[in-house]
Amino acid sequence: MKEYTVSNMQELFDAVSEIKVTHPMIWFRGLSKISYKLEPSIYRSPYNAKKHEAQLLGRFKSLSPSYLKCVPQDDWQWLFLMQHYGIPTRLMDWTESPIIALIFALHKIECTAPTEDACIYGLDPIVLNKNVKGFAFNDNNPIPFIGLEQERLFGTLNNTESNLPLAIIGPHNNSRIIAQKGTFTIFPHTLFGGSGLTDVPEKDDFLVKLILDKNSLVKMKKNLEDAKLTYNGLFPELNSIADDVKKMI
Repeated sequence: MKEYTVSNMQELFDAVSEIKVTHPMIWFRGLSKISYKLEPSIYRSPYNAKKHEAQLLGRFKSLSPSYLKCVPQDDWQWLFLMQHYGIPTRLMDWTESPIIALIFALHKIECTAPTEDACIYGLDPIVLNKNVKGFAFNDNNPIPFIGLEQERLFGTLNNTESNLPLAIIGPHNNSRIIAQKGTFTIFPHTLFGGSGLTDVPEKDDFLVKLILDKNSLVKMKKNLEDAKLTYNGLFPELNSIADDVKKMI
């Protein structure tokens, strides 16, 4: 996997420009610690994707309808709603914006010297999907939209032989996804080769890594804040406004 070391905003922009030469379409995901795995929440302890997904889905479908203005029409829509509210799923969020990925990578950084580098992963969704076994790849529509192509996706997403996650476009049905320019990968129940996307043999085809130097994280976060690019701005809700108001004093 190709790696870039980034110490300031200009180096980030330069790295993204270079990446786009070979990967014209690229998605980004920011992690606050370089040691974190590139994996969905349901892969992490104490969860088991195959065992617990159905349990969590069933319980959420049972308890939530009275609180919803619009009830999801199928299990995939339910899965996106669960992801929105922080319930562990096989979905993993990405963004089309490197700046938004940087905001996520830095939002837990405080005004003390970080002890570990952060990072941003870049994913080529088209190349990823070309590598997925059992997926009917279409050059005219290489990244399927979950709301319109259920039949095309159904076999792949439930195929226990699937070796890789699939890059998909989810429904832009809430303000968070819109503000975050959100896209997704949906993982199989078991990922061959390891528990994280960086563990799979094909990773060099579709992944790049931007290492954010720990000695530059505080300054880069200050640069974002000076430009009014904040974590709370990615969550256009009253709670986020309240958090920003408290920081004004």
